[in-house]
Amino acid sequence: MNAPETLMLLYVVIARTRSTIEFHYSGPKEPEIIRFLRDTGLDITFET
Repeated sequence: MNAPETLMLLYVVIARTRSTIEFHYSGPKEPEIIRFLRDTGLDITFET
């Protein structure tokens, strides 16, 4: 998930959904994409 183009495309797709998005993940370490999405300020719920 290090490619800037991939992150930008994902941001655009999420922004256009205009709804709440939930991410569920497991493990002790937070995935990189989750850190990216937290910074966007979008209405996203994160559960471990």
